[in-house]
Amino acid sequence: MARREDRYPLALDANCRTLHTRKNVSLWDLSSHGCRVALAGMELRVDQRIVLKTEGLEGLCGVVRWCNDEFAGVQFDHQLHPSVVDHLCRMNPAESGVELALAA
Repeated sequence: MARREDRYPLALDANCRTLHTRKNVSLWDLSSHGCRVALAGMELRVDQRIVLKTEGLEGLCGVVRWCNDEFAGVQFDHQLHPSVVDHLCRMNPAESGVELALAA
Protein backbone atom coordinates (compact mmCIF):
# COMPACT_ATOMS: atom_id res chain seq x y z
CA MET A 1 0.00 0.00 0.00
CA ALA A 2 1.44 3.36 -1.02
CA ARG A 3 1.52 6.23 1.44
CA ARG A 4 -0.28 9.49 0.70
CA GLU A 5 2.88 11.42 1.49
CA ASP A 6 6.31 11.12 3.06
CA ARG A 7 6.72 10.77 6.79
CA TYR A 8 9.30 12.84 8.64
CA PRO A 9 11.35 11.58 11.61
CA LEU A 10 10.93 13.15 15.01
CA ALA A 11 11.04 12.20 18.69
CA LEU A 12 8.05 13.74 20.44
CA ASP A 13 6.54 12.68 23.77
CA ALA A 14 2.76 12.47 23.84
CA ASN A 15 -0.07 11.21 25.98
CA CYS A 16 -2.24 8.61 24.26
CA ARG A 17 -5.84 8.32 25.43
CA THR A 18 -8.39 5.65 24.59
CA LEU A 19 -11.84 5.16 26.04
CA HIS A 20 -10.36 3.21 28.98
CA THR A 21 -6.63 3.95 29.09
CA ARG A 22 -4.15 6.80 29.22
CA LYS A 23 -0.40 6.26 28.74
CA ASN A 24 2.72 8.16 27.72
CA VAL A 25 4.01 7.25 24.26
CA SER A 26 6.43 8.69 21.68
CA LEU A 27 5.74 9.87 18.16
CA TRP A 28 8.55 8.67 15.90
CA ASP A 29 7.51 9.95 12.53
CA LEU A 30 4.87 12.27 11.24
CA SER A 31 2.99 13.40 8.16
CA SER A 32 0.02 15.68 7.81
CA HIS A 33 -2.27 12.62 7.61
CA GLY A 34 -0.90 10.55 10.49
CA CYS A 35 2.01 9.27 12.54
CA ARG A 36 3.77 6.24 13.93
CA VAL A 37 3.59 5.80 17.68
CA ALA A 38 6.10 3.90 19.83
CA LEU A 39 3.75 2.21 22.29
CA ALA A 40 5.97 1.61 25.36
CA GLY A 41 3.79 -1.27 26.53
CA MET A 42 0.42 0.22 25.62
CA GLU A 43 -1.94 -2.18 23.86
CA LEU A 44 -3.95 -0.84 20.93
CA ARG A 45 -6.00 -2.56 18.23
CA VAL A 46 -6.77 -1.78 14.59
CA ASP A 47 -9.74 0.59 14.15
CA GLN A 48 -9.47 1.81 17.76
CA ARG A 49 -10.06 5.54 18.25
CA ILE A 50 -7.38 7.44 20.15
CA VAL A 51 -6.39 10.99 21.08
CA LEU A 52 -2.71 12.00 21.08
CA LYS A 53 -1.93 15.05 23.20
CA THR A 54 1.42 16.80 22.95
CA GLU A 55 2.56 19.94 24.68
CA GLY A 56 1.42 23.01 22.81
CA LEU A 57 -1.11 21.30 20.53
CA GLU A 58 -4.77 20.45 20.69
CA GLY A 59 -5.48 16.74 20.95
CA LEU A 60 -4.88 14.89 17.69
CA CYS A 61 -7.83 12.54 17.21
CA GLY A 62 -7.40 9.54 14.96
CA VAL A 63 -7.84 5.85 14.24
CA VAL A 64 -5.27 3.07 14.62
CA ARG A 65 -4.70 1.63 11.12
CA TRP A 66 -2.05 -0.97 12.01
CA CYS A 67 -0.26 -2.11 15.15
CA ASN A 68 2.17 -4.65 16.58
CA ASP A 69 3.81 -5.08 19.98
CA GLU A 70 6.01 -1.99 19.61
CA PHE A 71 4.34 0.47 17.23
CA ALA A 72 1.03 1.65 15.85
CA GLY A 73 0.15 3.68 12.77
CA VAL A 74 -2.46 6.36 13.33
CA GLN A 75 -4.51 8.19 10.72
CA PHE A 76 -5.61 11.62 11.91
CA ASP A 77 -9.25 12.68 11.65
CA HIS A 78 -8.17 16.11 10.40
CA GLN A 79 -5.09 16.77 8.30
CA LEU A 80 -2.31 18.81 9.92
CA HIS A 81 -1.16 21.88 8.03
CA PRO A 82 2.29 21.27 6.46
CA SER A 83 3.76 24.16 8.46
CA VAL A 84 2.69 22.43 11.71
CA VAL A 85 4.40 19.20 10.60
CA ASP A 86 7.53 21.16 9.69
CA HIS A 87 7.55 23.02 13.03
CA LEU A 88 7.08 19.84 15.11
CA CYS A 89 9.84 18.01 13.24
CA ARG A 90 12.27 20.93 13.58
CA MET A 91 11.54 21.38 17.29
CA ASN A 92 11.66 17.64 18.08
CA PRO A 93 14.35 16.05 15.89
CA ALA A 94 14.93 12.31 16.02
CA GLU A 95 17.72 11.74 18.52
CA SER A 96 19.55 8.82 16.93
CA GLY A 97 20.18 6.95 13.73
CA VAL A 98 17.99 4.13 15.05
CA GLU A 99 14.89 6.32 14.95
CA LEU A 100 15.82 7.62 11.50
CA ALA A 101 16.25 4.08 10.18
CA LEU A 102 12.96 2.92 11.71
CA ALA A 103 11.11 5.89 10.27
CA ALA A 104 11.97 4.90 6.70
